[in-house]
Amino acid sequence: GLLGYVYPSTASNLPVSTTTIYEKIDPNGGPPAGFGTIWTTSSGGEGPYTNDGPNGSFKCPTAGYTDYSGLSWSGSSTVTPTSTTSYTLVASGGGQTTKTITISVTVYVPPTISFTSSLGTAIVVGQSTIIYWTVAGDANTISWTSGDITNTNLNSNSTVSPNDTTTYCAVASGLGGTSPETCITITVYQIPTGSLTIPAVVNYNENFNIEYDTKYANTSITITPTYQYLDGTSTTGTAITRTSASGAELGDPDSDTVRSGVVPITVPWNDFGPYQITFALTATGSGGSASVLPSTVLVNIDQTPDNITIEESDGLLKDLDPVITPDTEILSEMYLIDDIDIPVEIKSDYPIMVDVNGGEDWEDVREIDSGLPPAGGNDIDISVEWSRLPDHD
Repeated sequence: GLLGYVYPSTASNLPVSTTTIYEKIDPNGGPPAGFGTIWTTSSGGEGPYTNDGPNGSFKCPTAGYTDYSGLSWSGSSTVTPTSTTSYTLVASGGGQTTKTITISVTVYVPPTISFTSSLGTAIVVGQSTIIYWTVAGDANTISWTSGDITNTNLNSNSTVSPNDTTTYCAVASGLGGTSPETCITITVYQIPTGSLTIPAVVNYNENFNIEYDTKYANTSITITPTYQYLDGTSTTGTAITRTSASGAELGDPDSDTVRSGVVPITVPWNDFGPYQITFALTATGSGGSASVLPSTVLVNIDQTPDNITIEESDGLLKDLDPVITPDTEILSEMYLIDDIDIPVEIKSDYPIMVDVNGGEDWEDVREIDSGLPPAGGNDIDISVEWSRLPDHD
């Protein structure tokens, strides 16, 4: 309202001779007749006044004043609310009247999207995972820009089963504007595979090569040989490790997912073989592990001489027990045992000695306890088993 300055009169209807000024706010919001200007006293203590104030006990100045009736106030203030906020402006004057104005500022929050996955961001092909999304801010729609999700609810989820690494992207829109495109990538690891290519048969005492082929084995590739010998023993060889792949995803270049090559095999040959070699391949990657069924290489060992004839010995050692050679020489013919891959070990049901290649080097022979008397009572049975050495007479 407008401010007016007045002072009371005395009983003689004259102003008091003081410079005390009282102020009053017009409650009607405008100046009444003869009222509403601001009176400033003169140096003598009072200024001109009229006798037609708002009531008989007040006088209104008519001269010597400064008129502020058109006075107004204005200004501004910068605010940065993060949510809808009300601001109240209170104006007062002279302690008489207060003016209150309230302004409400509505704030719209730009939307954002966040993603999670029930199995994390990596799965093995064939698995399913649940993708959850949450929209924050002022949005009322969601649109998918990548991936095969069709659910457009603002806060929801969808089950996905991608066969290859897939990226799912969406934007949210509404009164707060449009969110940045937000994505989640589900990496899909493939299950490793492997195979071995080996020769069907190899010759005794000759080393050879095998070949292998794997896919998606980005952790390890191991080939393990097992050697089986003629004496019934079996030995597991040192595992052969090959360089693993650097990737296990469909989208990787073949050089990252495929590993293959030739592996030279050095066999621990001895007098008893081996007569067969079995290979097992294990390929391990981010998608799991694959074991290839064992593959067997047969070894060609010639265990049969071309020709051997041992004469009958019926009665040869009759009444001679024991026979000690060479002090008492009872010699047989020289027997040719040829065209075999392994050396000869002679076994006998009786203790005898053997000279090899006519070198006058008599050696003991391992005795066989057959649990039965020799056939015919006087015969000496000689049996032979083989391990590799050059041909012998």
